[in-house]
Amino acid sequence: MAPSSERTLPPSDAISISEIPLSLPPRDTPMPAGHRTLLSLIDSQRPRDAQGKPILPRRRRRRSSGGPTKASGSESEYDHSAEPAAAEEEEEEEEEEEDLVGPLATAFFWAVPLTFLLAAFEVVVHQQYSQDIVYTQILARCAKAFPILLALLRIVHPRRIHWIVQSLFFVFSIAAGCWIVHAANRYAYYNVMKRAPPLGVLWIWAAAEMELGWLVGSCLVVGGWVWWGGYEIV
Repeated sequence: MAPSSERTLPPSDAISISEIPLSLPPRDTPMPAGHRTLLSLIDSQRPRDAQGKPILPRRRRRRSSGGPTKASGSESEYDHSAEPAAAEEEEEEEEEEEDLVGPLATAFFWAVPLTFLLAAFEVVVHQQYSQDIVYTQILARCAKAFPILLALLRIVHPRRIHWIVQSLFFVFSIAAGCWIVHAANRYAYYNVMKRAPPLGVLWIWAAAEMELGWLVGSCLVVGGWVWWGGYEIV
């Protein structure tokens, strides 16, 4: 007999899920001898130091021969002599070594909007001085600037947290801001058109990379320069 295509209705006395008693398994029941849970298996595979404490993977360092260590689970690939003061530097190095594509992709995604911003500045500065906009020349300058921005971002962006890099951003931001304000008020239009757009892009990049304290300090210095020199920014 062929199976019926009609749906079978549940019996009227069927038990609903709300009527099923639910409870947690007893936790005080002793486990049989030799029983191991998943957590205990993972913990047993962790390398440990002389005191028996587990060594975290972030303390792993490169071998002296170069190249990242292999995850073999042995203690030979871990350095126990690392000082706590070098923990931040080790973490920064490991962030760069996590993925060869990651830092380059990050630099690329930063370089693309900065290049578009450069093109926008080029158009704006030409309109400000009533000059003819030649888009082929603007695109050519942006094409030349893109690999330079990509190289700078690839080198500097992973190390942006270091105080030396922050201080360099701080000094450059002040110098670029003061020069742009001074050039827009004192220099001829040709110098402004040639130098202000790329310098403005680098200024914005430096401001985006700086921490809040460094950024506020640089803005105050540039604002003081504008007030002291009697410049107009509007």
